[in-house]
Amino acid sequence: MSIVKNSLVRCITVCGVLGLFLQCAGCLPMWSKPKLDKFIPEKSTSFAVGIQQGERKISVSDHEATLTRKPFEMIFYFDKLDTILVQASFNPNALQMAKAGVRMDKIIDASSQISENFQNPEGLLYAYSDNNQRYHNWAYLGKDSHRYDTDGVTQVSLTKGGGYLCTRSVKGFCLDGQNVKIQKCPANRLYLVFFRVKRNPEGQLVETQRDWITIKLK
Repeated sequence: MSIVKNSLVRCITVCGVLGLFLQCAGCLPMWSKPKLDKFIPEKSTSFAVGIQQGERKISVSDHEATLTRKPFEMIFYFDKLDTILVQASFNPNALQMAKAGVRMDKIIDASSQISENFQNPEGLLYAYSDNNQRYHNWAYLGKDSHRYDTDGVTQVSLTKGGGYLCTRSVKGFCLDGQNVKIQKCPANRLYLVFFRVKRNPEGQLVETQRDWITIKLK
């Protein structure tokens, strides 16, 4: 038993040193900060969505959350880094379709367009008041090539369960082509639909998981 235990300790140590080397070389995201530990799922899961405002974790109950009209962050947990498609709207149609189990390609169809520039440094969430089928495509292609916050992609240590936490700040909305601060948002409800996707052998994006959240702005 002691031989097995010692071998396991050596393996974990080697993996830790190798991980640190790869992080320093810029190949892997840095370790997540303790203040984000609250977004590591308590139960084993491969994908989860959390919301933070003022460094406080916001309760999401039955796919609903309440926020004050101030900047906030969406924090995604992944067991491995993947692409996520996000549809944001002040119209509930897409969320209702996602909740009803309508296929992703019927919600975000072939005529849909990506909402933003690649890096989108402004921290804007592109939202719509009509049925405009635009969406966000938040992919991770490397340490300096993604649509999350700068240094917003972090790795969870194996002792905490492993995986990744990806932070995306929302400081305002692009509403039908106009930039609007959250404090001046004219709507009281924001409807968010999330699709975790991967590419099939034909190169098409296919859904692997979904979630949705209604945010009440007060």
